[in-house]
Amino acid sequence: MRNKLFRRFSLMVAITILFGASVVSGSNKKTDFPQRIAPLKTEKITIAKGLVLTKPQITDHLTADFSSEQGKLLEWIPVIETFSFKIETSSADLTVADVQIEIESCTGTKEIFKADSLRIRPGGEIRIEADYQVGREIEGPFKATLIARDKEGKSLFRGSYSFGYPRYHSSRDLKRVSCTATIRDDFNSSEINEELWRIWRSNPEQFRCEQKDGRYWIHINGRVGYNGLASKVEMDTRDVVLICRAGIETPADASHPGLVHLCGSGTWSPDHWFEIQLRDVGGRTARANLAATIPPQHRGGSLGPLALSYPASDGYLLKITSDASTNLCRGYVMLNGEWLQVGDAFEVPARKTRAEIKTGGGKRGESTTLWFDDFRMYPRSETHYVSVSLIRPDNHYPGTRNHIGWPPICFNSENNKVSLSDVSVCLYAADGKTLVDKTDVGMAFGYGLLKLKKAPWDIYPVGAVIRIFFKDQQIGPDHIIHSEAVDGLYPDDVYTIILE
Repeated sequence: MRNKLFRRFSLMVAITILFGASVVSGSNKKTDFPQRIAPLKTEKITIAKGLVLTKPQITDHLTADFSSEQGKLLEWIPVIETFSFKIETSSADLTVADVQIEIESCTGTKEIFKADSLRIRPGGEIRIEADYQVGREIEGPFKATLIARDKEGKSLFRGSYSFGYPRYHSSRDLKRVSCTATIRDDFNSSEINEELWRIWRSNPEQFRCEQKDGRYWIHINGRVGYNGLASKVEMDTRDVVLICRAGIETPADASHPGLVHLCGSGTWSPDHWFEIQLRDVGGRTARANLAATIPPQHRGGSLGPLALSYPASDGYLLKITSDASTNLCRGYVMLNGEWLQVGDAFEVPARKTRAEIKTGGGKRGESTTLWFDDFRMYPRSETHYVSVSLIRPDNHYPGTRNHIGWPPICFNSENNKVSLSDVSVCLYAADGKTLVDKTDVGMAFGYGLLKLKKAPWDIYPVGAVIRIFFKDQQIGPDHIIHSEAVDGLYPDDVYTIILE
């Protein structure tokens, strides 16, 4: 029991620190989230005799609901704190009034809150305490009726208002919750990531590898088999792009190639493969050609070579694309800002995708140093979205959850009902100006699927900006995705953003 209580207390402390919460000792009122103020929508004023009230408002906060057994956070529940109204004018003889407000949920549940003997003066305020929890079973549109009477019971004011839950004022906390680009490495650590890679040592006495200066290095001599890295991780798709930078440091005319390899081996998947081979041919030039192991009927076509000028220490940016709809693989090298295709496209049938960066071959007496950097393999942008899921602070879907009507709805900070076409998610380039895609988001599940077909990017990852809109009003700040090396936005990424 002590451990359970300690865990619950620790979680409460964490929530308090995270959200700037305050818990008032000795009080039933627990403010776990900052207060929110929103206007009530005025529907009708039927009586205004000796008292005129304006600026109707509702103040609330969110409070945490925990499981009593495990101390688990179940959900955030809105708690209405007060209803308030500005006293615009009043008759000279009116000094106090009895006020009540009756609220009715979409399920017909009614509650009455009263404030008796309130002091009335122009420019002052009528405030009615509520302390009323809005559980999920009564979410939706609410009606409110305010009645003010003098001490003799005579009606001074009667007004009808509306508001609703769930209501959202802003957005926060962009978080990537899924990334299908599971094979990626910037090689910036001092040790090889052996959870991602298997070190392939066919010739341990002639092969040495290391990670330093942000690159993966291979030192090789003599005639050898394959040596390098093979991914332990596989992708359950053939619809991928592989990007890697590679270079050969020494010497000129060495015959050990740098091999960037797309492999199909895996469970019930044939070991058909496709690779780009990079060679230094001397005279400050290099060449790239293809190699493939595929069924005989697919072997026709050119394997290259493609002649390349020597880029000194920068190496070459290499790309392999695999189109799952056709099984066609293509190889490219970036030169002078353009992708140049190496040879022809080849059909490489397989079911899985793995990757290798390695070398092999060579001649007796030769020694070569090669390097690889910023390796990543990710789903093709032509066929994959970026998904944004709008959620509540408790990870639930954003719309009403009481199943009293379809579709689920929510309300904005002005207490206006948000319809299906009112909420949108926009993806921008890192400059915040170039719109990549815009999509409407339904409140039932909160998913926005952003297409990348018209994106200005030809390789990933990238930096980007996500914005949430209720109609034409941006809700919350710019949600910025930073990019460096192999970190950033990829096709098929899934992000969550909290509405609050």
